[in-house]
Amino acid sequence: EGGKIKMWPAVKQMKEKSFNSGADYGALKFADRMVNSNILTIDQAARELNLTVEEYLAAVKNLKK
Repeated sequence: EGGKIKMWPAVKQMKEKSFNSGADYGALKFADRMVNSNILTIDQAARELNLTVEEYLAAVKNLKK
């Protein structure tokens, strides 16, 4: 009201986004290690992360920058 922003929902959203990004980053790093160790194929890693092979490869490329 009166142009004020409720801070709790905004902070909660930022925390959730940060956690999800961190979890996604960790899962991608782990999957990449598994692929590099020949434990998973690229297809399997992409499927486990709910990505297409193309999305997986692009994400791994960005991971290594």
